[in-house]
Amino acid sequence: TPNNLCHSGNVNISCNENEHESGNYIVYTVDWSSPNCNSNSWSNINITGNNVVNVAVCDKAKNISNISTYNYNLDKKAPNTTINWVSDDWVWNNVAITLAVSDSGCANEVKTYYCIDTGNLCNPNISGKNVTVSCTSWDICQKYIRYYSVDALWNKENTKYKLVKINKSILSCSISYDTNTCSNSGIVVHLSTSEPIAWL
Repeated sequence: TPNNLCHSGNVNISCNENEHESGNYIVYTVDWSSPNCNSNSWSNINITGNNVVNVAVCDKAKNISNISTYNYNLDKKAPNTTINWVSDDWVWNNVAITLAVSDSGCANEVKTYYCIDTGNLCNPNISGKNVTVSCTSWDICQKYIRYYSVDALWNKENTKYKLVKINKSILSCSISYDTNTCSNSGIVVHLSTSEPIAWL
């Protein structure tokens, strides 16, 4: 089994003695301690976490050979992607978003993918961490950015999403009142806007 590599799953290790003599046997430890001739005798080992495996050969007289050390690193954890846009409010301009990734595992080459749509259904297929969510002039848009990250061992996080709301429409205000009313105490004037008050 390759030594000093990052593995995506449990590792099964087997070992054979090159120069076998009757009574010789292989001993090992799976921590930082050194094996001796009273240590565990070799059998196939299933590595389920990060381990240092030390291996040696003992003869019938319990003379021990040099110790060989093998490092096994396991990474079963997906990266975690965070987004710097947390607002749920309406904004009036295009939005620049940054995706940040953290990965505590040993696998390198983490990649981030994203997509943008209006239905929160698209499959993230654009590689990158800097995203611009835009809306055409005079328009009102609600768009979803969907994203995830995956490492070199294909540990993939679940797709996440964020809704971005942009309003670039032209606002207008109108005034209405009863022109047939004559009053010396004042006239009631009604103001209205082209968009819901909640958007203003």
